[in-house]
Amino acid sequence: MEKVKVEVNEEIRKNCTEVRKEMRDLVEREVIRIRRDIQEDVDKEIRKFEEKLEEVMKELETVKKDLSENNRKMVESLKDIRSLGKTSSEGNDYDSEGRSVNNFGKQGDNSRVGSKVSEEGLSREVNVLKK
Repeated sequence: MEKVKVEVNEEIRKNCTEVRKEMRDLVEREVIRIRRDIQEDVDKEIRKFEEKLEEVMKELETVKKDLSENNRKMVESLKDIRSLGKTSSEGNDYDSEGRSVNNFGKQGDNSRVGSKVSEEGLSREVNVLKK
């Protein structure tokens, strides 16, 4: 009987060892499969991101070209406005919107924002600012 117990115990150990090995192998394969699946998903997301980034970079280039063209046109328009102002009345200076700046602040000048400010009101504002 003792001999049978020993044989059965050895058989159980042997089976347990085999089962452990099979379980380790199974777990390893499963871990490898899961890692591969995760890596594939990550690679897909990276490709999507790179494609979106490429689209955004193309749009950025288009916007940059448009802005450069608009800037060039604005500079040309400003030059045209300045040249028109110089030829129509020599000696007058014009601001960026083509308005004469020589008369700014003179009597009867309506270029200020809002209504005319009286001398008394203006001196009060200056005194407030000095404090």
